[in-house]
Amino acid sequence: MDYSSLILTRLSKKRLKQLQSIQNAAVRAIYKLPYNFSSADLNDKAKLPSLAERMRQLNMTIYDEN
Repeated sequence: MDYSSLILTRLSKKRLKQLQSIQNAAVRAIYKLPYNFSSADLNDKAKLPSLAERMRQLNMTIYDEN
């Protein structure tokens, strides 16, 4: 799953947190993990960066290309 950096940078912190929660719930469902499984461990298991980290990666790619 990936998101446009243009969209991510326009989200409020509250909306970004909500989107991260949805992604976490999806990863928990896919891997059949309990709700108390930490977000950091979820990202490691799924080999996904957090949305904040992915946003930084996408922005760095854009700036590096210019």
